[in-house]
Amino acid sequence: MSIAPGGYGTIVLKTNGTVEKWGGDGNVPARLTNVKAIAAGEGHFLALKSNGTVVAWGWNTTGQADVPPGRNNVVAIAAGSSHSVALKSNGTIVMWGARYNNISSVPAGLKGVIKIAAGSMHTLALKSDGPVAVWGSSPSVPLGLKGVIAIAAGGSRSLALKSDGTVVAWGWNTVSPSSLRNVVAIAAGANYAMALTKSGNLVSIAGIKILTQNIGNNISAIAAGYNHSLALRTNGTVIAWGDDSDGQSTVPAQLSGVIAIAAGGDNSFALKSNGRVVAWGDYANDYASIKDSLTNVVAIAAGSSHFLALKSDGSVISWGSDDYGQATVPSGLSSVSNIAANASYSLALKSDRTMVAWGYNGDGQTTIPSGVTNVT
Repeated sequence: MSIAPGGYGTIVLKTNGTVEKWGGDGNVPARLTNVKAIAAGEGHFLALKSNGTVVAWGWNTTGQADVPPGRNNVVAIAAGSSHSVALKSNGTIVMWGARYNNISSVPAGLKGVIKIAAGSMHTLALKSDGPVAVWGSSPSVPLGLKGVIAIAAGGSRSLALKSDGTVVAWGWNTVSPSSLRNVVAIAAGANYAMALTKSGNLVSIAGIKILTQNIGNNISAIAAGYNHSLALRTNGTVIAWGDDSDGQSTVPAQLSGVIAIAAGGDNSFALKSNGRVVAWGDYANDYASIKDSLTNVVAIAAGSSHFLALKSDGSVISWGSDDYGQATVPSGLSSVSNIAANASYSLALKSDRTMVAWGYNGDGQTTIPSGVTNVT
């Protein structure tokens, strides 16, 4: 299974080659099967089928969901905010969608491409002989960049992983971490970039507040808020880094015995093995205020400014910002086995493997498709 989160919706590729979607505009096309890869833009979605054709749907303000006729033999896809990219088996690239700033104008003569990546308004291409090409709203590739084996793009920044295990970053508010070595994977989002090293260390290069930090070995879970990150070690301690303007990255002294973590917009939460919850960060709306009566908690989740706690009896407790009803747990909700929270809505998985959602529904986020059952 693979997941592609977009700006206003999420799609999931199931093991049987079908696609599920929630949020945003446009339903998954009827009878879409045999899908092997997916991608999501700001409000449009792409699916690559096993026969090498591409299907697109969702927002189409710039033609980003209008796949040009005759596009086949595609082996990879990528989606920017309002443009779409397809890599063909012959190493050439086809694009459609936004035209401003040459976003969808493939450089003349570009061939021999083996990998592609799309940021909000720019595109990267890695060639078989090592060079990287970039076009759209992005600075030029750093002079002398070579030996690249992987690329990533997010927002207005770009990353290149070299064969020697080092990373080169360029674009908005980025630096190349000179001390970073032995990297095996890279990823980039709108406001962050991350690298995974061979030893299992996770290094974060935040976008809004630049940070390069080796968080060590034995990490069992990670979580991210607006501009801060959390990592849970296997020994039950927590590490935090990034924006600390509300104290969200200042872990309480002596915090231990933690089994789960969650990060809200400007808040951090830790679930201890004794079923109690510890919180720190922004205290607006009592968001980070944990009542003494909250006990027997087995799972936690955090939205931008609301929080969920699942208790051992299958009930859910919520508090914080409730402007869209995201903190108002539906009456009678019981037998819950898992929970999740997004910016302004909440999700609960019941023991019968059905789902319940509440909160903001402007783009269908809390309208669970009728066929979504047997969720695990």
